[in-house]
Amino acid sequence: MRLTGAAVAVLMVALPCAAQLYDARECGSDPVNWVKAQFSGLDPADPDVAARFEHLVDLYWEDSAAHWCSPTGAVGTGWGHDKGLMYFALYDAAMIYQELTRSGVVFSPTQTHKFEDILFDGGMEAANGRYYYFGTCNLYEGRVNIDNSCAEDDESISKLLAVIHNLFPRVTERLGGRAAVMALEKSFLEKAFSTDYANGGGLLLIDGEVVLPNHGGRNDPYAAINLIGLNNARDAYLLAGHPLPDWYANPNAAALFRSLQTTALPDGSAFTDDCVRNDGKVVACNDPRNMNAVPTMLPAGRFVRAVFGESAFTPGLFTFEKCDLAVIAQVDRANQYCAWNPGQVPLQLLAITATATLEIRWLDVDGAGTYDVWGPSGRVAADVRGREFIFANVPCDTPFTYSVYAFGERGRVLGGAWGSTLFECTTRRARRHLGP
Repeated sequence: MRLTGAAVAVLMVALPCAAQLYDARECGSDPVNWVKAQFSGLDPADPDVAARFEHLVDLYWEDSAAHWCSPTGAVGTGWGHDKGLMYFALYDAAMIYQELTRSGVVFSPTQTHKFEDILFDGGMEAANGRYYYFGTCNLYEGRVNIDNSCAEDDESISKLLAVIHNLFPRVTERLGGRAAVMALEKSFLEKAFSTDYANGGGLLLIDGEVVLPNHGGRNDPYAAINLIGLNNARDAYLLAGHPLPDWYANPNAAALFRSLQTTALPDGSAFTDDCVRNDGKVVACNDPRNMNAVPTMLPAGRFVRAVFGESAFTPGLFTFEKCDLAVIAQVDRANQYCAWNPGQVPLQLLAITATATLEIRWLDVDGAGTYDVWGPSGRVAADVRGREFIFANVPCDTPFTYSVYAFGERGRVLGGAWGSTLFECTTRRARRHLGP
């Protein structure tokens, strides 16, 4: 049961300051980053991890007075029904919950229901259009604001919806079923990568080039973050063993990456230098202190390679796939930029073909415990502990794609390797030559 506003006021006075989520006067990105760090810092080896997670959930559940704020800066728009939810933090919380349960952590039924209710609230906010500035983010005093899009916010909602329908079946059922949640996910993804900026699209088309505006102008680091957001969502599909929908191959995502490649400096950073901090000071977007440097901190190219292939990379330019943990001070950023952003790993796949049969072999990678094998239609084997798999009845004259993904600590997707082969129908061709 949620507490009344008066009860919450008494409770928050009684609790020490450290137990409060955030003072209502402190808004902007700080509350988001604070709560993301609280969830992401949970260690499954900690004997008190379940209690710590449940304590965080209880704080949200009881905080109907909104003692922390949404990124809009409006007081009273925190967690709870009919309020703007922190989708950035919700994604982190959902992924950590999954990792903890896969690691053997058992939550009480009450806490499980509470957390699922929070995810349900998030889905309903998106479905009902009550998201704090849904559809109006690109507008300012009735005019189109070309300096700050909602692309990152829309993508954060999209990837949360991907996590819900892939990994939380009970919540998905309450939201109308997987098809309904996927349709909502698609609408936010397409909005984030639409160039119809005047009508809420997240991208601008300038002289034929696709760019993402944020914090006062063109912002390549945020473009990279949004490409990583696509891969964060892809991670949920990989964990569930569900094929990635074809609408993830959004052509504007590939175009945004091409633009990102052409504007990188020789050291691999972005040229952008007009990010505006909460205090109004203009700083360099590629300053590591802002957690926005590319490419070492923002490996946007991982999604591009996996979905669009090698042809999406401009030869001779940066691939933006490295993730430098040495310069990422915040654990929640390390999770989103690296751990929940699977790319290629050196499995060194070997394909051995025989009549209608394909055997694939691979090498172990550091930290991997199990492997998933995928064929053209999706996952065909999960939790494989060996290093080989045989596909039988492989069709001829049709490209046959396959991939292997490695799983490590907490069941995280470390990355994968993939390939394609083609069996020629030599017997059938010989018969054709013989005539009827």
